[in-house]
Order: sequence, then structure tokens, then C-alpha cells
Amino acid sequence: MKRLFVVGMPRTGTTLVQSLIATNQNVFTTCETHYLDGMSGVFKKSYSFFDVLMANMKGYNRLKKQFLHNGYSWVSSGKDSIKVLDKVMTCAAKKEKKEVYLEKTPSHLYFTDEILAVLPESKIIFVVRNAEDTIKSYLNAARSWGKCSHELEEDFVFARWLKDTYLCVSRSEEGKGLLVSYDKLTNKETFNSEVERIESYIGLRLHTDGTSMQLASSKVVSSNEKWKKNNLKGGIIFREKRKPQSDFSKSVNKILEKVKV
Repeated sequence: MKRLFVVGMPRTGTTLVQSLIATNQNVFTTCETHYLDGMSGVFKKSYSFFDVLMANMKGYNRLKKQFLHNGYSWVSSGKDSIKVLDKVMTCAAKKEKKEVYLEKTPSHLYFTDEILAVLPESKIIFVVRNAEDTIKSYLNAARSWGKCSHELEEDFVFARWLKDTYLCVSRSEEGKGLLVSYDKLTNKETFNSEVERIESYIGLRLHTDGTSMQLASSKVVSSNEKWKKNNLKGGIIFREKRKPQSDFSKSVNKILEKVKV
């Protein structure tokens, strides 16, 4: 079984990348599980039985919501959590006679080191997008997520963008996965080369026509995820090439230069 994981900050194009990979008929994928988020209690250095109990309740319910509970077993550590996630995804993929599974949950970015420790042959794709568009898209969507008020502030979202983008870039530079740019995927001049990079990394042929993309998107976007409606239109929505951002302070520009976004 080939294992693929797509991660990154929300609203950076992870669903687009997931849909693109899902155009290959050998790939099984589903909506976001957020399973490891629910299991975060057992990833701590020190945790209690109550942490284990709550983690299992959250984790199981999140997998069951996506009909991925077949193969689930009691979990008592972070390592066990990843093994269970692998088991339920593998069972679901085999049931549909697929040779590859793709798990896409943006925030599983924070667990990529642990995933590779347990599943070293996994292929991880880190997705990044320019700050301005990410922040705008995040704030528009977050109102539908029921986020706390402080998470709807630009400063908070920008700090999250810096943190997540730095993680994506640094871990890809460490050889832990492939860095994919949403901005390059949605630019006519760089689209083909970016798709070819993904194909080369995962060893699969992808289909970029509108019909294939629309069919793949319909499998990974649930009816209540209205903020993802553009993904259901089929095909890539090309955008104008981004102009250099100049409205940030010098200190922030240094960070932007470091993460190369």
C-alpha cells in the first residue's frame, strides 16, 4: 500500500492538491479526518488515563464520521494513533481495490515527524500559498467554522501562516516531503511544471481536465463545506501572477524571504 499525506495551513490549496491526486483511479481518499487532532492528548510527553479516554472518544468519532472505523482499536500512545489511522485507511482502500491511500488534513502538518517515524515510506506533500491570499481566504471561511473571536483577527492568522509555512518549508528542505506552491499551481505559466513535480514525487499519472477534477473534488468535499465550493467547479481556476508584497515590515519581510513564499 502506498501512503500519501497532504498537509499545510488551511486555505492554502490542500483540497486542490488532494483533488488533483485523486484523479488517478488507483487512489483512495476521503474528506478530512482530523483524527490526529483528536488524538493530541496521547502525543504529550506526559498524559493521564483521562487523556487516553478522551482521545479515543474523539478519535473514534472523527473516523466514524467518515465511515473509517473498520479496523479501529483502542489507542494508548501517539505511535498507536498513527498505526490505527494507517490501518483504517488501508482497510478502506483495499475495500475499494485501490493501491494507494491519500489522507488530507491540513493540521496533520504538526504530526508529520511522528508519521514518518511510524510509516517511513510515506510520501508527504507540504502545500504553501502567499500570505495575503491565505489570510483573506482563511478569515472568510473561519466564520463558518465557529472559531473563537481571537482566531478571526488578522494578527492571529498571520502568525499561524508564518508558523505553518515555516514548518512546511523547513521540513521539505530536510527531505521529509515535497513542497508544492498553490500560487504556481494556479498560474498558467508554472502549472504544468508543478503538476509534473507532484507526479514525479508520488509516482502516479494525474489528470488535469475539468471532468476528472470535478469528479475527484466531489469525493473529498462534503455538502456542508461551503467555503470549498470553488473546488467543485472542475478544473483549475487560474489566477494572475502575484506581485511582490511590500506592505510588511522589514522584520516580517526577512521571514518571508526565508520561507521563500
